[in-house]
Amino acid sequence: MFLTDGLCELKPLFLMQLDKLRPEFRAGLDALTKFVFERTRPKQIGATVMTGPVLVGITESYLEALNNGAVPTISSSWQVCILLGTLLSF
Repeated sequence: MFLTDGLCELKPLFLMQLDKLRPEFRAGLDALTKFVFERTRPKQIGATVMTGPVLVGITESYLEALNNGAVPTISSSWQVCILLGTLLSF
């Protein structure tokens, strides 16, 4: 089963317009999106919600620890991001 009616029209999904996708595929995509949004919530520690920038900060902190031979932990990386976010907000 193809995503579009024409094989020549296949390209990376992020470049395709939704109205060009087959109705069956769009229906499945809509059902998956609804399922995810109804059953998940943002990750958080305490009152702090993990946003995109926080996730990037945690990843950078985690990789820095690995590259320096340390054993990283998510909690220490999270604390660094929260501290930096607080300092940058002033």
